[in-house]
Amino acid sequence: MPGYVTKNLQRFNHSPPAEPQHAPHSYTPPKYGVKKQMAEVDESPPITDAQKKLLQQIVGVFLYYGRAIDNTILVALSDLAAEQTEGTEKTMQEMNQLLDYLATHPDTTIRFRKSDMVFHISSDASYLSVRRSRSRVGGWFYLSEEASSKSDSPQPKNNGPVLVIANILKNVVGSAAEAEIAGTYTNGTEGCPIRTALEEMGWPQSTTQIEVDNECAEGFANRTMKQNRTKAMDMRYYWILDRCDQKQYVVVWRSGKVNRADYHTKHHSPTHHQEVRPDHVYEVKTSS
Repeated sequence: MPGYVTKNLQRFNHSPPAEPQHAPHSYTPPKYGVKKQMAEVDESPPITDAQKKLLQQIVGVFLYYGRAIDNTILVALSDLAAEQTEGTEKTMQEMNQLLDYLATHPDTTIRFRKSDMVFHISSDASYLSVRRSRSRVGGWFYLSEEASSKSDSPQPKNNGPVLVIANILKNVVGSAAEAEIAGTYTNGTEGCPIRTALEEMGWPQSTTQIEVDNECAEGFANRTMKQNRTKAMDMRYYWILDRCDQKQYVVVWRSGKVNRADYHTKHHSPTHHQEVRPDHVYEVKTSS
């Protein structure tokens, strides 16, 4: 979408940053070894009605662009959308950082490569990574070649995504494992209509792999984990077990380092954004 970002930055009177901004949102480094890590509390003043309207306009304008082209901004947009009605001055700072990031990377592109049209899903979740003790789900949906469901087998080749998810879970989960299972459920339900569409287009699908990086989520879905206290878990998550029994899905464990949905579940450092951005959008190489 050439010129879309530049045109809308001009619309919102946003000037280019003095220094390139390579992270669409702020990053707080984890404090390793600390027994207690306190939740961040935003005590900055609330924004005015005019600022709320501006925030809503920016979220609306760039959400389409994020879902269609630049999926690297979806986490930042998710956070801003959650604060549209009760934003603060810090929310406006986060909004300006996103605009600086868009000004630094104004003409993002994605590339789709020829494949065997086999549908794959990478699923991930981050526990308590959102304000008010909420969690976020990420999903990377793409078409590639047939691949083994063994965890030590080669990962299917990456491709341009047909769908990317970066959603805040509405329901409260009690553990990281439950957040991962909720992510598997969310991505599984989103994948069903895509599977159906592919089959109706003449591309019959075998069992679709859902890749996770949590052994509890993999064991839960494949019934290889002994369940002791899962009555506390939302019953809707058992849907994924039924779909695995029907051979519609198979849940596969692979290391989090290769999980393509990890990027869309949490706030990363600017260095990490620069390292993995070429995995999620197409970076045009320019000769120096």
